Amino acid sequence: MTVAGRKRNFWVWGGLASTLAAVAWLEVTDAGMDEAEVMPSSRVPGQAVSLSENSSDNHLDFHPRPQIMSEPGEIFAVDIPEEIQMSDLPPPEPTMPQLPFVYAGKLIDDGEYVVFLSHGKRNLIVRNGDVIDDVWQVASIASSDMQFKYLPLKTQTSLVIGEMN
Repeated sequence: MTVAGRKRNFWVWGGLASTLAAVAWLEVTDAGMDEAEVMPSSRVPGQAVSLSENSSDNHLDFHPRPQIMSEPGEIFAVDIPEEIQMSDLPPPEPTMPQLPFVYAGKLIDDGEYVVFLSHGKRNLIVRNGDVIDDVWQVASIASSDMQFKYLPLKTQTSLVIGEMN
């Protein structure tokens, strides 16, 4: 038997011994207690119990539930005023999504910056003027940041790609 097996057996037998000791102690301490006293009921079998308020034996507050006279309506209904209906609201203006690219590095090739980007599982090598997924266009690349143009809305955003030299 291994050391771990002996330790486990020690704890199991120790737990069993402590349980038996606790049961024996409860038997000794409960021996002096008297049995519960049983009192006969004052009620005759088959007789209805009166719940009148003037009864002194009544220990319960009895309040009958009101009767429901109608069927329940729609419990999750929301009342929307007629002047504010969903069809009357103008559609929300489209907004530019967050830039989906992560900067991975850059180098200068023939005097032009080449930037390495990561887009999900794809790695991209972009230069000035490149179009990515027909949605983003690289507008300009400088030493410290690069400008992207979101083509559907014709808006621009920038991505920091290093410190200014």
